[in-house]
Amino acid sequence: MVRHAILAWKDHGDEECDAVFASLLADSVVRILHASHVSTTHLALVPAPSSVSSMHRRGRWQMLPIAKAMARDLHGYGFSVVVRPVLQLEGVHSKSVQASNASARSRRIAGHVRVAEDLVDDGSLFIVVDDIVTTGATMRHCMDALRSAGVQRVMGCVLACTPNPSPDTKC
Repeated sequence: MVRHAILAWKDHGDEECDAVFASLLADSVVRILHASHVSTTHLALVPAPSSVSSMHRRGRWQMLPIAKAMARDLHGYGFSVVVRPVLQLEGVHSKSVQASNASARSRRIAGHVRVAEDLVDDGSLFIVVDDIVTTGATMRHCMDALRSAGVQRVMGCVLACTPNPSPDTKC
């Protein structure tokens, strides 16, 4: 049900949901950092990339306004936050929902997530922000790309997780 609501938001341009979703994600980040005893006040929010065809079809990069609104919310919690839209998805033409299983989803984007600029690891905690985790493939490839670019501390934050996507994926 949540997955369908998020897909409807993406496909129908329901921008009025952006602030609500961002607030939920920001609150989740604060709770996770507190529960994990992570002692950082410097965060870099990295919106998960969308394919060029998805951005053309939908008219925007869905996760970028969410990350920007999250930054405002997290700033209110006392964090120093920057939005770093540095990930690009190149050469991917099919929708992730068209991939039939975890292996197909991973193959769909393997080698296609790129870091668009040189990154300097300033000690910030980089947080990849995405809408739905189904198999974890997109999140895994995004985090791997950031680590390959020299980022030391990376975590992910998502709006929803499909039920039991795989035994190795935890939401």
